Amino acid sequence: MLSELGSLLTYSPRGQSEVSRNSRRVCYGVKAGDPQTLRLVAQRLRENINRDDVLALLFGAKVTLVPMPRSTPLVQGALWPAQKICDALMQVGVAEQTNPL
Repeated sequence: MLSELGSLLTYSPRGQSEVSRNSRRVCYGVKAGDPQTLRLVAQRLRENINRDDVLALLFGAKVTLVPMPRSTPLVQGALWPAQKICDALMQVGVAEQTNPL
């Protein structure tokens, strides 16, 4: 039963500051399934879980991550960014398993 829902990242699609440009770089890296970007994002989340009670409620040893489906049907071998994010989060130990819909 789903009891909590959260979002990992936000980004600035048009901002011109350094923070805005970095947010787009990370967003595009995640969407492209870049392993280095995914690993960094997962590690940053793991670090923040220890400092944030709300995040600690969303993640942990008994958590199952459900990657959201794409807006278009999946084709065999196609990139599924949500699944890649879940895999990266599991690799750093913030969830027990994933369960694709």
